[in-house]
Order: sequence, then structure tokens, then C-alpha cells
Amino acid sequence: PSLSTISYKEHEKLIQDILSNKIELDILCVEGNVVLGPENTGMFDTFMGKPKKELISLLAHKAKYIIAVGTCASFGGIGSHQNEMDGTGLQFHHS
Repeated sequence: PSLSTISYKEHEKLIQDILSNKIELDILCVEGNVVLGPENTGMFDTFMGKPKKELISLLAHKAKYIIAVGTCASFGGIGSHQNEMDGTGLQFHHS
């Protein structure tokens, strides 16, 4: 959404249309790690008042394909394996 040319309201509608099956989602691209904090709530990174981790999960279930763009999106990024940041990647989570 930060690189999108549509407005916040249009983006909200697009997401709702995808989630309600009005629009098909072919490819979901995720860039950056998925923020889990604080205490696995995801509330350090939100959109529309909800944790983005939940939005990513909902959209992932609608998408035909999911692409993790870069190392952070895939594996959580620098610091995730040493519990320095409360985040994860789509492919792998150090624990």
C-alpha cells in the first residue's frame, strides 16, 4: 500500500473486495518481515486498525501464488534469529 497510487479508501475497498471474493487475487507479494510484536499481537504494524500479520494471512488464503520479496520477507531479516526483533518471514522462523 505504501507504493500504491490509489487512495487509502480505494485500498480498503480493494482489500474488502478480495476478501469477499468479488475480485480474485492472483499473486500476493510481501516485502519486509511480518511483525509479530508486542507479545505476538502484531499491533506494532497495523492497517485498518488490525495487525498486518492477520491481513497477510487472510490475503494469502485468497491468493493463487505468494511471493516473499527478499530475505526479510522470506526469513525474517537480520536480528530475527537472535530475538532482537519481533518478526518472522513467510518461509521460515528462527526459534
